[in-house]
Amino acid sequence: MHMDERVKLDPQPVRLGETLKIKYNGLLKSSGAQEIYLHYGHDGWKEPNAVMMYQLPEGDFTAEITAKACQEINFCFKDRVENWDNNSGYNWKCDVI
Repeated sequence: MHMDERVKLDPQPVRLGETLKIKYNGLLKSSGAQEIYLHYGHDGWKEPNAVMMYQLPEGDFTAEITAKACQEINFCFKDRVENWDNNSGYNWKCDVI
């Protein structure tokens, strides 16, 4: 599913226990960040974690996580020097069914 021009999710909807692929093409990438991390949690930011994203040949960054949420996965992005893209303070989320 295409959330907006910055973030794409696959699959959508995501089911509990499935692998969720998140692609990022946002502010940090356009600012020249060489390392981008997916910062994520679930059901209101429980158990927050971060994983390094990998840059694809076309330039987008991608990461895969397991959907452990009961209701939703919450996420945003940061670079290695702690610049954040948190969707203007709203973060991103996707429903888990």
